[in-house]
Amino acid sequence: MITTLVSVWIFSWATALVVAIAVVSAAWAAGCRLLELIWPRGRERVSAPYAALGLGFGSIVATVFVLGSAGWLSRPLLVGLLLLGATVGLLDTLRILRDRAGVPGFWHKCGLEAIVLGVPAVLGFAYATLPPVFYDALVYHLGLPNLYLASGSLIYPDTFSLAGYPQNAELIFTPALAAAGEVGVRVTGFLLTWASALLLRRLAAERFGEVAGNLAYLLVVSQWFFTFQAVFLKVDLVGAFFLLAAFAVILDAGEADGSRPWVVVGLLAGLAVGVKFANLVPVGLVAISLPWLPGSRPRWRHALIVLGLALVVGSPWLIRNTIHRGNPFFPAFYEQLGGRGWDEDNAARMRAETGMSVDRSVAARAQRFATIGWRTGYGSGGEVSRAWIPLLLAGLALSKRREVRWLLALAVVNLLLGLLFFTVYLRIYAWALLVVPLGAAALWDRFRHVTARVALGLITAWVVVTGYITSATACDLISGGGSRVIFGKLTPDDYLVERISYTPIARYINENLGPEARIRVLGSARTAYIHRVCIASYVWDDPLAAELVDDDSAARAAMRSLREQGFTHVLLDTGEMERLERSQGLFGYSQREGGRDGIDRFLRGLTSLVAANGVYLFEIPDD
Repeated sequence: MITTLVSVWIFSWATALVVAIAVVSAAWAAGCRLLELIWPRGRERVSAPYAALGLGFGSIVATVFVLGSAGWLSRPLLVGLLLLGATVGLLDTLRILRDRAGVPGFWHKCGLEAIVLGVPAVLGFAYATLPPVFYDALVYHLGLPNLYLASGSLIYPDTFSLAGYPQNAELIFTPALAAAGEVGVRVTGFLLTWASALLLRRLAAERFGEVAGNLAYLLVVSQWFFTFQAVFLKVDLVGAFFLLAAFAVILDAGEADGSRPWVVVGLLAGLAVGVKFANLVPVGLVAISLPWLPGSRPRWRHALIVLGLALVVGSPWLIRNTIHRGNPFFPAFYEQLGGRGWDEDNAARMRAETGMSVDRSVAARAQRFATIGWRTGYGSGGEVSRAWIPLLLAGLALSKRREVRWLLALAVVNLLLGLLFFTVYLRIYAWALLVVPLGAAALWDRFRHVTARVALGLITAWVVVTGYITSATACDLISGGGSRVIFGKLTPDDYLVERISYTPIARYINENLGPEARIRVLGSARTAYIHRVCIASYVWDDPLAAELVDDDSAARAAMRSLREQGFTHVLLDTGEMERLERSQGLFGYSQREGGRDGIDRFLRGLTSLVAANGVYLFEIPDD
């Protein structure tokens, strides 16, 4: 029985893995051609594979953005384009393998590297093959791509403030969602995050040797902050991949290359900004510090090229927010720039949930940096080894390579600026955490005496082992016992129904409602797995349920408003509504007598269709 269930689990993600590899292959095909066009000499450099991959992912972003802006997004079209790109990428890869197959020891080296790189990633990959159930993924990392595919366009729901976030990562996920559903997106996200660790290894190996490169790789993939990002469909390390690829190109650029590599750097930096606006900080730091970077002797004009292109490439999301909200960085900087449809209460809820409402005294700020790894309170995925900051600072102080000291210095400055002035959530500065193992690699290179290397090896072993223990424990805890699926005690479908209460309703919607259906969610922000136009409000926004509580006459007005907006159905999630009311008082009905009367009055005017697990689907009747 267990063997059969394990087989069910494996078959549940086999297609997803093929599609995820197809996304990477399509990006490779497009990126190699873009790199050849922009920087022909770059194809021979160490950074070439990763720069090409980054540019290729950028081409996917641009394609989906243009199609979505034009209203031409569709599953068949995206799957067709993905198949075409993946085929070209596969043929390119086969040609490379054919050319190198005759090199003595090539296949032996490939097999050895597959073991060295693959085995440490097994834990994360196993959990990444489960159906996504993490809250953020259900709300927007999957919810928004689902909405765009269902509507055929990049619509901007005014009731959903997270639509203001830059979404390059989500657009990369969209073809995977079209071809292999939510699990396809999760595996694609894992491969994207894993690519950042592979790039870090390459950077360390080129400067300090293969042993140091493998040491850096082991350090990073064992850590919870990395596993959290890779497994639970967070996107901060997707932005880190683009940044690290840009750094790799910077370190490869030569005098004879002119401005061409800096164009590549600017494009990659802009793609990072399009993942998280917070990446403007490291991009700005790079631009400011470039003229003093040793080795390639970049000039101020190179810095201006990088900064200008980064702003241009990241600008579509800024322009989109300006058009819809009047604030390019919405929902951030509400106090300074405002934002249509919001008020100070909305902004306060955002600050509280994103780690921005913290003690800003000098002592508190200094303590936040000094105690990284020693205490909690840095947000999900912010738990790092106690050795992390010491490794960063030691590498900065003792590395023989000036360019490595430059990169580690950027990481220190970014962490300081972020923790002192922005948010305590460490995952926002994921790229700075990612490069810390370069410090360990630098120490390995610096101290060549047997005693020193044994000591460093023991420290590395302690960090790696404790990291894996933490990651394994946290993965199973946060996934709600996902190991039961991996070890054949539960099917993926049963696991999904157990973890997400609205799964039966989502399946009913997908199977029984036509593509013209428009659904308004009441009481929840989760919309993943619903493949129809489905609009929710996030916890920072003013939810529809709160409006019904505040005004006795609101039921009729809300019904009329929904009809005018083209909604055909209402989905009510009572369990999630109760959770949010208990934890945040979000809707306000528990704070007043008869607070649910307005909601009940509104629901009585609807036609009930189906219910399961405290989740109800209603049809909005004609007026």
